[in-house]
Order: sequence, then structure tokens, then C-alpha cells
Amino acid sequence: MAIKGYFFNAVQSGGAYDRIYNAEDVTSYLSKLVSNGVFADPAYQLQVRASSGMQVVVNEGEGWINGHKIVNTEDMILSVDSSDILLNRKDRVICYLDLSTREMGIEIKKGTPSSTPSAPALTRNSERYELGLAIIKVNHGITSITNSMISDSRPNSAVCGFVRGLVEQVDTEDLFLQYEAAYAEQLERMNEWEAEMETSFDNWFSTLTQQLNVNTYIKAYQKDIEISRSTTGYQTTLDMTAYSYDESDIIDVYINGMLSIKGSGLRDDWDGSYDGNVYTITFNHELLSGTRIMIRALKAKIGDPSMGGSSFSELTIDNVVQGTTTDSAEGEIQS
Repeated sequence: MAIKGYFFNAVQSGGAYDRIYNAEDVTSYLSKLVSNGVFADPAYQLQVRASSGMQVVVNEGEGWINGHKIVNTEDMILSVDSSDILLNRKDRVICYLDLSTREMGIEIKKGTPSSTPSAPALTRNSERYELGLAIIKVNHGITSITNSMISDSRPNSAVCGFVRGLVEQVDTEDLFLQYEAAYAEQLERMNEWEAEMETSFDNWFSTLTQQLNVNTYIKAYQKDIEISRSTTGYQTTLDMTAYSYDESDIIDVYINGMLSIKGSGLRDDWDGSYDGNVYTITFNHELLSGTRIMIRALKAKIGDPSMGGSSFSELTIDNVVQGTTTDSAEGEIQS
């Protein structure tokens, strides 16, 4: 018969029906109405993503091949073969229709290791038709697959595409190629920018390191006191020449040669306070006549230690302070 018409109710005559249709008639009819590909809503249908180790996941979803519909009802785990020791390869995740076995399925089509690998070609003949869902870059020596190694090829209508109706709204092959070209161009720009920023940072850091490569040392400022008359609640200030207090300074107080304890408790010897201008030391206990006190302030300095420092000697006679200052480099400690 040269002409076929679809579809009509069958009429029985003599025990036989005059209109008989099979699956091929139905799928042939549907294939002209719906294009091959993956259903696009929701967009994650049959998308391939990394799992753990050398495994990938194919999302649940539906696809359409030559009038036949495939439905993946739950996420499917697929294992990728081990990588080659020396060469890279590209595997392809496919969705297929096989008329010889009367089945549809999803599997990995292994590529050939090569110095310039390419994904395996899709089989498309009268018995078998394949759609490419993704390409996996299996570089040599890897032991796990990451999402960055997976290229989604569902949007490319040359190998897969999204299902369209009777009127072809858009050919996604050109869009896919434009997307890949734009992505590659943007990636190249980002790599160039990253390299430029890395060079700029290295230069800045090298300059900063050179600038910070200066002498550092500890300068000691010293004040000596002798108590001529017993007193309680005695106070003195850190008024050594050229000294200015900073909270990072280390203050040591010696009473008759013994290092004393700072604090406000009963067992503590002295406490200090800073009003933003002067640092004052207050002694908590009675100081007897003849008591000798040495106060040493240690300050971290940057520069040339040969510039010198100062010390302050104070002698109290009848509770009247008599002070003298001398410029010197006494107590400097190079570090």
C-alpha cells in the first residue's frame, strides 16, 4: 500500500479487523509532533552531576527519542571507569533507544585515552539512537570526579537538546555553541586577570617585605629612687627623658633589688594607672626609709639603636624629689 492514514477505528469483517496499527505506527506519528531531547521543565531533568569517588549521578527526569518516552523515576548512580595512568580521555553519558532489544536506558559510553582526547561518537541508525547528556573529562591519575569535570550537553540540539513541540521554537545547537564560546572567552579573561592580580600581589608583597626589613630593638628607660623617710601610698610617674608610655610597654619595678608584683590585691606591691598623659605608679604598702626602687620601662623600637636613649635618676631627701637626667644608650637590646 502506497498511502497510510492515521488513525481510524477498526471494523471487524469476517473475524478480522480492517485497521491494524502497531507501536511503530504510533511512534512514527508522535515523532513528527515532538522533537527528540530532554524535557526542559524542570530544568534539572536528566542532568549529570558528580557523586563520590569515580561516580556520577543522573537526575530523575524524562526524555524523548523518536516517539518513545523514557522516564527515570529516581536519581541514578553510574560508575566511571578508572583513569588511565598517562593519558586523558573523555567519556559520554548517554540516553538511548534500542529497537533490537525493545528498551531504553542511560549509561556511560567510555572514550579512548589520548593526548588529545575526544568524546565517543553517538550511535544513530535504524536500530539504535543515542542522546548525549554530558561529557566527563577523565584526566590521567584522578581518583574522583568533580562537577568541574562534567560538561552538560543537554542544551546542545546537535547531540541532545530540549523537547520541542510541532513548531520548532528555537534551535539550541547555535545557542549552545555561542554559550560555550562565551564561557571559554570569559574563562580565558578570568585566568588572565587572576595571573595579573597574582603578579601584582607578588610585586606588592616583595616591596612591602623590603620596606619592613628594618632594625628592631628594645630600649630600656630607667628611673632610680631612694626613699629618705618612711611613707605609705607613695606615688611616682614615668617621667624619663624622651619616654612616652604605650600599653605595649613592659614595666618592671624592683624594690631593694627584688622584682615586685603588680596588682591591687593585699599581696601585690604596686599598681599602675594611665590618664592619657602620664603613667603613675602607686605603691600599696609602706616604704621604709632607705628603700631603693628601680623602675624600668622596656619599649619596642624600629630604627637605628645607635640613636641613644635616656635614663632618669631621682633621689628623695626629706620627701622632696631631686631629679637629674642624662642622655645615653643604656639598656638597649638589639633584636
